[in-house]
Amino acid sequence: MLPSLMNDYTQLLSCDSLYLDTCALVKIEFDEGLTTNLARFLTFGTEFQIYSSYLAFGEFVSVSGRKEEKEKLITSVDYLAICRRLMIDFDMNTIKRFEPFENGPKERIDFEKHAASLFAKYPNLGGGDLWHLIAAIRLKKENPNSGFLTFDKKLSGAASQEGVRSFDGSLMDLAMVEAKLKAAGKVKV
Repeated sequence: MLPSLMNDYTQLLSCDSLYLDTCALVKIEFDEGLTTNLARFLTFGTEFQIYSSYLAFGEFVSVSGRKEEKEKLITSVDYLAICRRLMIDFDMNTIKRFEPFENGPKERIDFEKHAASLFAKYPNLGGGDLWHLIAAIRLKKENPNSGFLTFDKKLSGAASQEGVRSFDGSLMDLAMVEAKLKAAGKVKV
């Protein structure tokens, strides 16, 4: 196994919470192979506190709509049910809302400055990616034991450069994650 992946598994063990971007939320609901099972397992099968943002929810609704309209992977009824399931996950705090800012005029100015600074540093990231990056940075400040799960290599790299424990789920082996978390007592019984 590559040393960097072994380090990812070790770092995952030191986390008590994970922020999920839109890519990770989509993997929870849409069967895209083992990466889907990884996102589902980390969200529903572990003791991790799971966080995401309303922006991720909005992007999820958009992606799900494309899967219904253009890709014909789901029906309209499936689309509604999938969106409702994610709403329930937020409502029940299975996925806790976490935004990249607090409310107030000072935070708004700070957020805009931080976003501009990160965009200058990572011009290949879009607005949604910057939102998730800032949220993951903020969560790390509030909880040093947090991590960030994405399936976007560029976003994962940017988060790592910003000092966030970042995990590119597309590079992680579900069986290895399950075994290590089970051994560490972080799997729900």
